[in-house]
Amino acid sequence: MTSAYFQVASYRKPEFEITVKTDKPEYIQGDTVKATVQASYFSGGALVNAPVNWRLIGYGYVFNWQDAPSGRYYSFEPFDPEQPEYNPYNSGYVGLIQEGAGKTNADGTFTLELPADLGSAVASQNWMLDVTVTSPTNQQVFNSIQFPVHRGAYYIGLSPASYVVRAGEPADVDIVTLKPDGSVYASADLDVIVYEFQWNSVYEQAEDGNYYWTSSAQRTPVYTTTVTTDRNGAGTVTFTPEAGGQYQITATGQDDAGNTIRSATFIWSSSGEFIAWPRQNNDRIELVADKKLYAPGETARILVPNPFSGTINALVTVERSGVLEANMLELAGSGETLEIPVTADHIPNIYVSVVLVKGVDETNPFPATRVGYVKLAVDTAEKELTIDVAPSATTVRPGDTVTYTLTVRDHKGSPVANASTSVAVVDKAVLVLSQYYGSPQRMVDIYYYERPLGVTTGSLVVINKDRISQQLAESGKGGGGGGGDGLEIREEFADTAFWRADFVSDENGVIEFSVKLPENLTTWRLTAKAITPDTRVGEVTNDIVATKELQVRPLLPRFFTAGDRAVIGGMVANFGREAVTGGEFTIDVAGAFLETTTTVQPFTLDAPGDFVTFNYPVAVDARANSVVVTVTAAAGDRSDGVKIEIPVLHYQTPETVGTSGVVPPGGMAEAIYVPANATDDGELSVTLDPSLGAGLLEGLTYLEHYPYECNEQTVSRFLPNLFTVRALRELNIHDQMLENRLAYQLGIGVQR
Repeated sequence: MTSAYFQVASYRKPEFEITVKTDKPEYIQGDTVKATVQASYFSGGALVNAPVNWRLIGYGYVFNWQDAPSGRYYSFEPFDPEQPEYNPYNSGYVGLIQEGAGKTNADGTFTLELPADLGSAVASQNWMLDVTVTSPTNQQVFNSIQFPVHRGAYYIGLSPASYVVRAGEPADVDIVTLKPDGSVYASADLDVIVYEFQWNSVYEQAEDGNYYWTSSAQRTPVYTTTVTTDRNGAGTVTFTPEAGGQYQITATGQDDAGNTIRSATFIWSSSGEFIAWPRQNNDRIELVADKKLYAPGETARILVPNPFSGTINALVTVERSGVLEANMLELAGSGETLEIPVTADHIPNIYVSVVLVKGVDETNPFPATRVGYVKLAVDTAEKELTIDVAPSATTVRPGDTVTYTLTVRDHKGSPVANASTSVAVVDKAVLVLSQYYGSPQRMVDIYYYERPLGVTTGSLVVINKDRISQQLAESGKGGGGGGGDGLEIREEFADTAFWRADFVSDENGVIEFSVKLPENLTTWRLTAKAITPDTRVGEVTNDIVATKELQVRPLLPRFFTAGDRAVIGGMVANFGREAVTGGEFTIDVAGAFLETTTTVQPFTLDAPGDFVTFNYPVAVDARANSVVVTVTAAAGDRSDGVKIEIPVLHYQTPETVGTSGVVPPGGMAEAIYVPANATDDGELSVTLDPSLGAGLLEGLTYLEHYPYECNEQTVSRFLPNLFTVRALRELNIHDQMLENRLAYQLGIGVQR
């Protein structure tokens, strides 16, 4: 059994969108940030002279090399030499840095300049600029942009050739210096220091009277050197760990502005000798994998930090939803390594578990066990599809027909046949209201999300699968164109122009279809999602714009109340390239009374982006169920018109009265008295039933059983259904369909 959920919302679509851009994708300490806000209507054209409010907020940031060599992981994590246990991931939120306000100019833009100053912060930061713009129709739209402010002109990346080495053998650590944009930074002078972590664990009594292990590390420098990266920004440092244990490699440099850059990584050394690893109070050990990501076909090397001395037995299992593999081994040293082959069946991840069992001997007075887990992430690239989109036009008019051609390809670029594909063409103004707009989750991350551990090993004191799963969740993968024409009134508005979920790509990976667009002035976004029988997945989006040179936007409420007095109107905007002269704006209203005789007004729009608004007082007819408003604008061969129906709500309290009696053969008269305080626009509804029993029928739907009920709910439905059957029989009422439904509901109640 599976399930899904979706959101049902009441909303008002925005008329415009805002984009926030910076002049550079990232900045360095000491730079100046220049940000530009662009406010534009979905139908095209700028939003001018609009109020803008902005805030700048800081967050933590760690550099990631997107173009790192396949299969290699480089650590750019900074460290604080004054705090050996400094964690760059703990400083997630910095706080408000600055805020302000302004207005958009004639082309709908707003710019601001800010100093990129990190102060005394050790690490780089990610800044987020939040912007809110208000339109002439009092709509507010929010957007934001994030950009890093780097601590220096380059980053230092450290990547051990293997995270697990043997004592006495050389350990190579590759070094790279990169500019913030990922390009090479050559000839960087770096000071490299290697520290040995010597763990000391003490079993001591705490304030609660119980005894716990307390572990602390002493960092001792064991190797120091200097490295200058070559013209490719690369270098290598080699050192030989003399003993088994944990080692930290640090690198420090300075850029031309005097900014200090630091980076660090760890390696682990195995040996046949006893190694003092940190002791934990939950009988767990921390396994160490030699890589962060594996491709199918590679072999993972796992370090087992064995806290026991002598030869011990180990149960090694590969797990996920169940136990995939299991082996019994003997481990003789404190830092043995295991080799685990990785296959495509392991996508997206597996878990390697090691259970150590130690009996009683001179070093261990009691039987003991230790359990360790490590997650191996497996690359999902071969499971991804790409979809190419070719629309017949990118700019269209309302109501045009557009033809789309989609081509589905695999991760190698080859066409994919028989890919089931869903397609939706939706008004972008609706999509921007979603919390997922701008950062949707990829299908490959939905289908191949990081799988939680589904195996419980030992007792809950040793390992808890729910705890590991929670930790994983917290850290978590045509037509177009055309010139002017006659006045057209737009009234066919829809949020979704097209939806179909059963397209299948042909032998060339191609899907072709046509869409007749509604009459919205907006940006239409196509979203296509594909999946193959072997569960390869992919998606794509594509935008086209439906626009006109002269546009009318009604200024209306979402509803009226009977008898309302309000001000309505419209806005006319010039989205062409020339001035608009000799224009006329008209309004027509049905269901309400215009409190003015002037329904036609002239207008002139001197420049592109200019707009003018017209307001009219109205009184809503108390007896109307809706108000229909039609606004038009025409200037030469350019025109636009909109017709919208607005509901009228009647706030009235219903009153229900019932009576009964016996009707003689000759009939009888029944008087109905209307309440003295009844409204003039109310209504009277009379329902006549042949008996009192017939009045029960409307309430029977509330007595139907549902899949999930407690005992009280079951009995509360069973008994009324039973008495209803008895009442209908006594009143001699026969309805076969009703009898069948009641019998079915009684059967459910008896079974429960």
